[in-house]
Amino acid sequence: RCRAMAQFRSLDAADVTQILGAFGVSSDQYAGHQPIAAGTINTNLRVETRAGLRFLRVNEGKSPDDVAREAAIVSHLAALGVPTPVPYQAVSGQPYARWRDEIVSLFPWLTGQTLVRAAVSPDHARQAGRALALMHQAGATFPDHRPSRYEPAEIDRRVETIARDAASDSLVRDTLALLLPE
Repeated sequence: RCRAMAQFRSLDAADVTQILGAFGVSSDQYAGHQPIAAGTINTNLRVETRAGLRFLRVNEGKSPDDVAREAAIVSHLAALGVPTPVPYQAVSGQPYARWRDEIVSLFPWLTGQTLVRAAVSPDHARQAGRALALMHQAGATFPDHRPSRYEPAEIDRRVETIARDAASDSLVRDTLALLLPE
């Protein structure tokens, strides 16, 4: 089934206000939301509250440990000067909340712009290089060096699971035939 990029589910106002409540934001603060069709893994939304904009993420297919670890890494990087938004704490004290059977994160909204390749200048590339260097230097002091879900061995494991679970689906088989050599 085809889906819009990074929008794996639709949330209505009641869903979003329920999620905001898990982060201590009262329902009267909700002013609207829009899906963000960018990225590849999660469902992302721009949420308007009376106190300002927020970025809401439904962490698709991630465990609480995955999301907590990501929050710890981001918090570590921010503490060492990397300009990155740290997730809000839920009422539970965790850097995420449970909503239905999903794990959701709420972040401060940062205004920015996605550039198309033709618009990227040498100065943009220098800025990105400096930011990556700062991130890698700060990240080197993070104590947890377990592999992430994006390491080649983990990707291989996930692809094997997909191949096994969808062996009777010709579209998945054909897609895997194209992707596996990569």
